[in-house]
Amino acid sequence: MKTFFIFIKKSFVEYSKYALWLFPIALFIRLFEVLLLYYSDRINFYHLLSLNVQGGVYDILVFSGWALMGFLIFALLYKWNKRVASWVIRILFAIMLSLSVSLVIFFVIAGLPLDSSVYSLKELFEIITSAGGAIGWTYLCVILFLAGYLFISSKKLPKTQYLSIIFLIIMLLGLLIPNVKKSSFVVMKDYYTIVNKENYWLQTILDETKPQQITSDEINKEEVLEFQRHFPELMFVNPQYPFLHQENTPARLSPFFHPAKEKPNIVIIIVEGLARTFCGKNAEYPSPTPYINTLAEEGLSWENCFATGEKTSTVLPALLGSLPYGTSGFLSYQKNAPDANTLTNILDNNKYTVSFFYGGKNYLDGMGDFLSKNGVVQFLTDEDSQDIEERNDLGIYDDKMFEIAMKKIDFSANKPRSEIYLTLTSHDPFDFPNENEYVTRYSEIIAESKYPATVSEKEMKALSSFLYVDAAVKKLIDRYRKKPGFEKTIFVITGSHHYDVSLEVAEGTRVPLIIWSQMLAKNGSFPAVVSHREFTPSLLAMLRQQYQLKTPEKVAWLNSGLDTCSHFVSNNIIPQMNKNGELTYFFHNNYFADADRQAAFINLYKKLDRYVMDRAMLLEPKQPVGEKITLLDHTEYESAKTYFTEKARVALTVYEESPDVYVLEGEFPLNFIERWLLLSSYNALYVEYEFDIKVEGTNRQLRMITEILGANGSRKYWSEDGIVKTGDFPADQWFHYEFRQTCNTKNYDFKTNDLFSVYLWDVEPGLKIYIKNPKVRLTVYKSL
Repeated sequence: MKTFFIFIKKSFVEYSKYALWLFPIALFIRLFEVLLLYYSDRINFYHLLSLNVQGGVYDILVFSGWALMGFLIFALLYKWNKRVASWVIRILFAIMLSLSVSLVIFFVIAGLPLDSSVYSLKELFEIITSAGGAIGWTYLCVILFLAGYLFISSKKLPKTQYLSIIFLIIMLLGLLIPNVKKSSFVVMKDYYTIVNKENYWLQTILDETKPQQITSDEINKEEVLEFQRHFPELMFVNPQYPFLHQENTPARLSPFFHPAKEKPNIVIIIVEGLARTFCGKNAEYPSPTPYINTLAEEGLSWENCFATGEKTSTVLPALLGSLPYGTSGFLSYQKNAPDANTLTNILDNNKYTVSFFYGGKNYLDGMGDFLSKNGVVQFLTDEDSQDIEERNDLGIYDDKMFEIAMKKIDFSANKPRSEIYLTLTSHDPFDFPNENEYVTRYSEIIAESKYPATVSEKEMKALSSFLYVDAAVKKLIDRYRKKPGFEKTIFVITGSHHYDVSLEVAEGTRVPLIIWSQMLAKNGSFPAVVSHREFTPSLLAMLRQQYQLKTPEKVAWLNSGLDTCSHFVSNNIIPQMNKNGELTYFFHNNYFADADRQAAFINLYKKLDRYVMDRAMLLEPKQPVGEKITLLDHTEYESAKTYFTEKARVALTVYEESPDVYVLEGEFPLNFIERWLLLSSYNALYVEYEFDIKVEGTNRQLRMITEILGANGSRKYWSEDGIVKTGDFPADQWFHYEFRQTCNTKNYDFKTNDLFSVYLWDVEPGLKIYIKNPKVRLTVYKSL
C-alpha cells in the first residue's frame, strides 16, 4: 500500500508540471474572448471583462474535472512508460485547449455557443466564413495556443512539489464551485459569454433526449381521441391520422378585400431576421423599415405574430402549410417527408405558376426538395447568379436578386401567379451595399427618435442592413406596380425570426405579418396571438370563398386561422422549435410554454407530431394514377421467411432459442430489395417494409438506405433513415421499425434500367443483429 501511495505522489508531481498550465492558459483564452468580442461587437469593454472574469472562475470547475480525468490516463501510462505518458497528456491538453479557442471563435461568429445541433459541412462552412476577413486572423490563434502549450509545458518548473500542492488545492476548490445556472440570467448573451464553451457543447450532447422509437403499440386510439378533444371546433375523420379533419377554416379575410373577377396573384416576401422589436408600431428600437411600416399601416397587420422556430428552415413549412416538425423539422426529412397540403401545391393544382427566388443556394436545409415536391416550378439557378458580382459570402444582394427574379417572371401569361421571395442580406455578417450611407441614415433615425439606450456597433450594422432591405422591398413593389396585374396582386411580408440568434425562442420569434394590396377594402391592425401556421389556412379560405379556388376537403392544420378580432385573444396552438430541433415553447389557447395544466397536452402533441411524420400519417395516401402492379410481396410470415433466409444476398440464420428470430452477424448490407430494375413507364413506386430488430451488446447507429442508381451506375437518389432517429441504437432492446415511401417519377426522375434498392446498413460491421417479423412489399403504378 505504501508503494502505491509513493507511486501516486510521484506521478502526480510529474503530472502537475503539464496540467498546471491549464489554468493560466484558460485565463488567456478568456482574455482572448474579451478582445475578440469587443473587436467584433464594440460593446462595453469593462462589461465584457467582468463577464469573462466570472467565466474564468467557472472554467476552474471544468478544467478541474478534465485535470482529474487526465491524471487517471497519465498514471496508467506513467507506470508503463514515463516519456509516452508525458507526450500523450501534453498532446491531449493541447488539442483540448485548441478546441476551446475554436469554440470561442465560433461563439463570436455565430452569436451562440456550439451545441448538439447537427450541422452539415456546408452549414458550418457558411457560419465560419460569414465573418469575412474581419476576424480571419483569429483562426491562427488555434495553432498558436496549441503550439504555445506544447512549448511551455516542456519547460521545467521550479519547486514542483509545492506547485503540485497548489494544483491539488485548485482542483479541490474547483470541485466545490457550483456550475453556472442558465436560469439566473435575464440577458442570455451574458450567460453564453460566461459559460465554458466546451462544457456547454458536451452538456447539450449529453442532455439530448434518449433514443425513442414510436411503434404502433405506443399510439393508441384513446390517446388520439384525448388529443382531439382539445379541438372541439374541428371534425376529425380517422384516428389513424391524428391531425386529419374536415376543412372548416373561416374566411375572416374576405371582408377586407374587394372581390375581383380573376384570381389574384400572391407575392410573399420573407425577410431574413426581420422582427417586431424594430419593425412596425410600438417597436422597441427606432425602426429601420419605414416603407414596410407604411405597408403595415395601409394594409392588414398582426401585432403579435410568432415564427415557429429560431432557424429560417422552419419558416417555409409553417407559412406554406402549417406542417408538423417530426424529429428535427419538416425540411430535414427531405424527399422522405410525407405528402402534405401546402399553399404552393394547392395553387399549382389551380393552374397558378409558382416560383421561389432566393439569392443563396436552394439546397440549403432541404428547401429545394420541399418546394419542388410541392408545386414550385421556377427557381433562381446557379446559371442566373454565377456572373453576378453584387453579392456577399451568402449569396446575391437582395435588391439584385429581386431584379433578376423579375426578369424570369412571365407577366404576359394569361394565368395567375405566385412568387415567394426569401432574402439573405440582413443575415450575419450583415454585408450589404453602401453600408456607411445606411449606417449614417440609421444614426440620424436614432437621433431624431431621442432613443435613450446605447446601440452597439454590431447592432448598428445589423439594424442598418434592414434600411437597405426596406429600400429593396420598396423597389421590388414599385417594379410590380409597372407590370400588368399589379392591381390584383396580394403582397405578404413577414420575417423569419429575430436576427440575433442568441435570444430565447419566444423572445426572438415575434415577427411582423403584413398583408397589403390595392384590392383591400379597409385596413386593420390586430392584437391577436397568431403565427406563420395560420397564414395558409386563412388565405385559402378567402380564395375559396371569393374565387372558388379548389382546396382539399380534408386537411391536417390544427388552427382556426388568422384572428381579426379588435381585442387581444389567443386561440391557436403554436409549437416553437429551437436551434437544436426541439419543441421547447408552446402557445396553446391562453397558456404559454410549460404551464402545469398544459404539460400533458404538450407531451401528447409532441408524441403525435413525431408519429405523423415518421409514419407518414399526416394525410390519407393518394392513389397514384395508373395500373397498380405488385412487384414484390412478402408480408405473410411463410413468404417473408423464405425470402429473407434464401433470396436475400446475406442470408439470416435461424436463432436456436427461437425459430421465429433470425441472426445477422458480421456482414452488411441486409437487402430488403436488391437492385430492382425500373421502367420509365412507372408513374410511381411505393415501397413498404417493417421488422423488429435488436442489437447485441453495443450501441450503434443503424440506417435503412433507399437508393436509385442510374443505368450508368451514377447515384440519382440516396436517403438514410435512422432506425432510431437520434443517437445510437440502444443495445439489447427490441424495436419495431416501419417505413413507407412513395417515389413519384417527377420527383425522382427514374428511367428504364435504373436500379432501385433498399437495405439495412451499419457503418461499422461486426455486430450481431436479431430480426423477427420482416416484411417487404414493392408496388408500382404504370401508365395506362
